[in-house]
Amino acid sequence: MQIVRGLESYRPEGVASAVALGAFDGIHLGHRAILGTAVARAREAKLRAVACTFDRHPMEVLQPDRAPLPITTLDERLELIGQTGIDTTVVVAFTKAVASVEARAFVRDALVETLKAREIVVGFNHRFGQGARGDAELLEQLAGPLGFRAHIVPALMVDGITVSSSEIRGALQRGDLESAARLLGRD
Repeated sequence: MQIVRGLESYRPEGVASAVALGAFDGIHLGHRAILGTAVARAREAKLRAVACTFDRHPMEVLQPDRAPLPITTLDERLELIGQTGIDTTVVVAFTKAVASVEARAFVRDALVETLKAREIVVGFNHRFGQGARGDAELLEQLAGPLGFRAHIVPALMVDGITVSSSEIRGALQRGDLESAARLLGRD
């Protein structure tokens, strides 16, 4: 897998992409479903499978006192993303400037123009753009006018629990490694 640091460093070489967008902290089963959907769409449509993720959890920048403890390091995250079949991962340094980009502009400029996205995959609860105003509904609204297909991956349930980084953190804090492993899909 190719790793690109910063949107400005991405060179699409004329190949359009299927982009999985997310913080992907932990690469749990839900994240794998998002990344796997991007890989499947890319292979079917002969596109490049691209993951777009962030270096520093957005909460570390926006609300440092409420920032969650990381489940994986960036290096571990990149290794786990690589195991999903993603061709390229673009790591965007999350800064206050990035956080201030309006949601529509982020989709248009970063995803469609820079990453050449023809397919964009997010989880059902993914938020993006200034004030976290971008969501699955906005992505679906922008799809037609901006020329891409939006794919929203629904919540994944394991043992009646929605798979999420928050649930995994909670299990780890309780010392429940078995539950954390089931939600992560690995030890």
